[in-house]
Amino acid sequence: MIKVNLVPAEILAKAQQKQQAFQMGVIGAGVLLVIALVSAVHFMKAKRLEAQQTEKEAEFAKWQEEVKLVENLEKQAGELRTRLKVVNDLLKGRPLYAYFLTDVVKTVPSGIWIKTLNTTSGAGTVRMTAVTADAASTEQIKEWVGRMEASGRFNAVEIGAVTSPEATPKVYSFSLVGNYAVQL
Repeated sequence: MIKVNLVPAEILAKAQQKQQAFQMGVIGAGVLLVIALVSAVHFMKAKRLEAQQTEKEAEFAKWQEEVKLVENLEKQAGELRTRLKVVNDLLKGRPLYAYFLTDVVKTVPSGIWIKTLNTTSGAGTVRMTAVTADAASTEQIKEWVGRMEASGRFNAVEIGAVTSPEATPKVYSFSLVGNYAVQL
């Protein structure tokens, strides 16, 4: 059997063009629909991320306030610890000068007159930074230094220049420095 197409080729070409245009339109609409859906998904994702970012920024700001509060409290705690340490050091060192002066008085032989006694203290020690005194003889100066060193509480005792005026009775002026340490 032979088929004979009696429809003119122009009409067939037009019908084929219409069909191809319709197919292209459907494909174009499908592509646009896919692009629209992908764009909508990205848009929704972007909106959700923006909302999360806003939420996180608000939470961050809240935590920043908490951090500042904690930092202020830590600073205050540090200041209080420093004050407490000073008070404790003062309380520990409170009897230090009493012991120091008692031991100085015990070691000073008769015939020595202390004129000035300058000190600094810290951590259970007293540093005699400048002691000026007068003595009736150089033997008394030697005896005083010997007594201080023998006590075991004085160390690094150094005598400065010993001077003697031409006056009678002779008085020897001298200076000394040293350290005093005691376990409290």
